[in-house]
Amino acid sequence: MATQLELGALRYSVQRFVLLAVFAALLFHFAGRWDWSRGWAFVVAAGMVEALTLAVLAWRAPATLNERGKLHAKTAWFDWLFALLWLVLSFATPIVAGLEVQAGVPQLPWTAFWAGVVVLLAAAVLGAWAMLENEHFEQFVRIQNDRSHRVVDTGPYRLVRHPGYLAAIVGALVTPLMLGTSSAFLPAGLVAVLFIWRTVLEDRSLCRDLPGYAAYAKRTRRRLVPGLW
Repeated sequence: MATQLELGALRYSVQRFVLLAVFAALLFHFAGRWDWSRGWAFVVAAGMVEALTLAVLAWRAPATLNERGKLHAKTAWFDWLFALLWLVLSFATPIVAGLEVQAGVPQLPWTAFWAGVVVLLAAAVLGAWAMLENEHFEQFVRIQNDRSHRVVDTGPYRLVRHPGYLAAIVGALVTPLMLGTSSAFLPAGLVAVLFIWRTVLEDRSLCRDLPGYAAYAKRTRRRLVPGLW
């Protein structure tokens, strides 16, 4: 490894699995049962994808993994609000899904789960690619003057300006599909809207404060979806 793993990498890895554990606890608690096979299938699949992503980052981009586990000064104001709302909506998803199961609402077929696994893997690949390509891919938005912040326009950044957010949106929307609970599309959809809001504000901040980003935005015109927006 070019950079040895540090405390930040461990902190970020633990954070990811704690979030998954809380998600699972809420899911089964509100479902009123612990023998829900569809719920366990989702938790296992999501955990395996998370572990694989972290392993790839530890191998190929340990410095990025370290930075994602750190808190920095001068984080953009809107990102603190984003983090709070993201946490609320992300945990609303298992609550709504669990309540639907407890109510006995028929689930989507298992084919939806397997289709969701394929989409989740694609989203994970895109998200990991974005983090491997962009050494400035921290958890919170800020101008990283302490790390010689530069514009990244290679890899997936040639196609859209925020590929990592696209991956996060797809991951959020595929969760209800894998769980088989249609009502969970509401909080998951709000997570997607929240990421779109963050994209707009981050893009505005980078155009204003990061040298070269405005020119990059003119070259790569789409923020999230190639050919659309």
